[in-house]
Amino acid sequence: MLIAASVIIYRFYKSDDYQIKPLDQEFNARLEFGVQYYIISGNGIDNPEKLAVFIERYLNANASMFSGAEMILFYEHSYFNSYESHMYESAKDNEFGGIEGFQKSLIAKVWSIKLTAGREEHLVIYKDGKMAYQKIINNV
Repeated sequence: MLIAASVIIYRFYKSDDYQIKPLDQEFNARLEFGVQYYIISGNGIDNPEKLAVFIERYLNANASMFSGAEMILFYEHSYFNSYESHMYESAKDNEFGGIEGFQKSLIAKVWSIKLTAGREEHLVIYKDGKMAYQKIINNV
């Protein structure tokens, strides 16, 4: 019995599966201010390269959801943070779209830059409020 419980606990903590959910699906669909907010959870968030690969695949698999978004922000899932109550004002007032007061909870940001010959999309992974990994994920 103890061995079975240990195996279950080990698998739970060692899983690299991530989940992404919209912070507010209606807000994201309206694309107010060109910003969308998501929460991300799962073990392995501390591995920036694996997380970047997962986010890039998620963006590609769900491209229609992100069409028209200039900035997509991913925050760490927490039962104690009330991101929703701050996101509208932050999207409106903050040129970087980040939710005020939750900078250390920001896990990833994707933003688009309009170029003369198209667009370029950047993905940045953050750890403890600091940039840990950066990659150009789309150059169209």
